[in-house]
Amino acid sequence: MIQMKKPNILVVLADQLRAFNSPPFEQQVSLPGMEAMIADGVRFDQALSTYPLCTPFRGMFMTGRHPQSTGIFLNFTSTRYSEIGLGDVFTHAGYRTGYVGKWHLNRGAFPSEAMDFIPEGRPRLGFDYWRTYNCHVDFWDGHINGKDWENEKWKGYETDGLYRYAEEFIAEENEKPWFLVVSPHQPHWNWKDVSAPGEYYDRLPAKLEFPPNVPEFYRDQPGVQEQYRHYLAMTMAMDEMLAKLRKLAGPETLVIFTSDHGTQMGAQAIPRDSPTQCWGKSRPHEESIRVPFFASWGGRIPKGTVRQELFTPVDFLPTLCGLAGVPIPRSVEGIDLSSAFVGEEPGVARDAAYLMNFINYRNSPNLIRTDGNEWRGLRTHRHTYVEWREGERMLYDLEADPGQMHNLAGQPGHAAMERELAGRLHDEMVVRNDALHPSDHYRAWLDPERRIIRNAWGPLPHPEAPPDWSLLVPRSR
Repeated sequence: MIQMKKPNILVVLADQLRAFNSPPFEQQVSLPGMEAMIADGVRFDQALSTYPLCTPFRGMFMTGRHPQSTGIFLNFTSTRYSEIGLGDVFTHAGYRTGYVGKWHLNRGAFPSEAMDFIPEGRPRLGFDYWRTYNCHVDFWDGHINGKDWENEKWKGYETDGLYRYAEEFIAEENEKPWFLVVSPHQPHWNWKDVSAPGEYYDRLPAKLEFPPNVPEFYRDQPGVQEQYRHYLAMTMAMDEMLAKLRKLAGPETLVIFTSDHGTQMGAQAIPRDSPTQCWGKSRPHEESIRVPFFASWGGRIPKGTVRQELFTPVDFLPTLCGLAGVPIPRSVEGIDLSSAFVGEEPGVARDAAYLMNFINYRNSPNLIRTDGNEWRGLRTHRHTYVEWREGERMLYDLEADPGQMHNLAGQPGHAAMERELAGRLHDEMVVRNDALHPSDHYRAWLDPERRIIRNAWGPLPHPEAPPDWSLLVPRSR
């Protein structure tokens, strides 16, 4: 643990922002909020979304546990009441806790289009102040769920509306330290003609450039240019909110910024048959799995530093506990990398991250309709190795081929590396009891109300069974 005094904590969780559209990689638009944060603190260049889909990522981020344990493998599923989350941990540690913005760890109103809600109690996983929606893309005058069943609408664009709720929470007079998550939906796809206020579109170049791994037939289509313009306009709006939130929180606050996953935006021609739907994710490529991760904290984090530890979603909860001097729940499966934030070498670090996709995303990220596109993979500092259930394999050397344009799987000169990574991947699958089943197999993990009733090891107690609160207490030595 880093210190005994509990700091105020602000976590800003963007949606679908890939690392390559954040500093220092993004060169076409200015992102001063993120640039200032990096200058004031630390940037983790190997932060990964190991299941690049909203709800599975958020389940790992919130609980420090893998989908094979929580059963959170699909969007719009209701998290089990027994899971111990960030709100529980920091409330138990004496914090005033709040959540603002997109939640997406509940069924919400799915599959209807009515206003969704997350009722008070265990569905909120310990957060007190609540100005949250489960999932919608009403970026202007959208709604949030507050006290129990009540809904209200923010005024104007989402980043401005959510900022005002954060301002309300922080302004409350209270002697307790506070812990706040702000989760804007930007820069997520939203099928609207305009995705951000006009001022952000005005700042874009007349024509956007694409990296080499976006093929020519993608780049030249007007629809792809248009979608990329939406993406960058929303990114700039979200960046401006980040700068305002950091100023509001004050320099002594521990601030962390990251995203739940990235997006292909035409890289590797995904999807090949519909270029204008270039927002694909749930792929083992860097555009989907690599996310920005920055932290600043009033001089306690060395300024302008860059770290190369592999940072995964299950590591977030234990690392945040380590930074704040809060006991790590015994339910957690991730590792504490807090020492890396303050310029020290962590006692334990990963040499590989386990990657996964359970469902056929191209069919729907929210339903189980057809099998296909299920995969598991391993990402080391230099290589990505992936196996699809249907038999396809991928091996990329990220040092020689950062755009992942040359698949080395099956090539004689790389057979030894492929065997080594395949063996390590299969070992990890055994640890997780993960057999890479077809999508339809996982239907049995959910009941008709989309509550989780099984995990990789078999049936679970009732989905509304209470937590084992003793897991919050460290084991005696």
